[in-house]
Amino acid sequence: MSDGSALSSGRKPGLVNRIRAATPVSRRQFDEVVAQVTQIRRSIDVIAQRENLFTKIENFLGTMEGGWCTAKKAHALASIIVALRPALVLEIGVWTGRSLIPMALACRENKFGKVIGIDPYKAVASVDGQNAESTGWWSRQQIHDDALKYFRGKVAEFDVEDYVELHVQPSGDVEPPRELGLLHVDGNHGPQALRDVERFAPRVHVGGFVVLDDIGWAGGAVSASVTSLLASGFVHVRTASTDGDDWAMYQRRSASV
Repeated sequence: MSDGSALSSGRKPGLVNRIRAATPVSRRQFDEVVAQVTQIRRSIDVIAQRENLFTKIENFLGTMEGGWCTAKKAHALASIIVALRPALVLEIGVWTGRSLIPMALACRENKFGKVIGIDPYKAVASVDGQNAESTGWWSRQQIHDDALKYFRGKVAEFDVEDYVELHVQPSGDVEPPRELGLLHVDGNHGPQALRDVERFAPRVHVGGFVVLDDIGWAGGAVSASVTSLLASGFVHVRTASTDGDDWAMYQRRSASV
């Protein structure tokens, strides 16, 4: 049935057919309109997906005891995953999963991808290279054991087992994957932080992101990590340093400089 027949029959035509019936256009113009309408519909779908995901993340954060990732940061990490649909995401420094599980929820929303988490859950690794002010609380092995148990329970509770791969070992003992879409570095903030960036950031593909936590941490290793990123094809995208946030986002624009 032609578009004209559809209009005269009393059936409500679709948006594209209404546009075509209202204004005589060339085939090229018509195809352009169809493409624009399709893109708008896709954008609406992505926005709806993201809002639904944000609600799930906020529900998750509301159940959490411990950890430091804010809702703003969790939303930012999840948004990257929704937009890029990366096959692999990697986080160094998992603890109770306050940032990893929101990323896993984003992968589940995409029905694609996996988050690799690396954390030794060892007091000796946490205090290595730290100043005395930072070692007291972290020197207790029991809190590491409790954090690991708590994280595994939350992975099961929020049904993201298929989207999480945990390595309970130091980051220096883990072979970097061939390619990453997103790298979140929130492990030991001593010299290991710089070593982590130097080993894992080169595996982030062009267009991918690195997020560094606690960029104002004393000792200089995290700020040195920023310098390393900027010298290897990354550009600064944003910094969050209010309301409990202290992190920065970088995107890879070139393979090397």
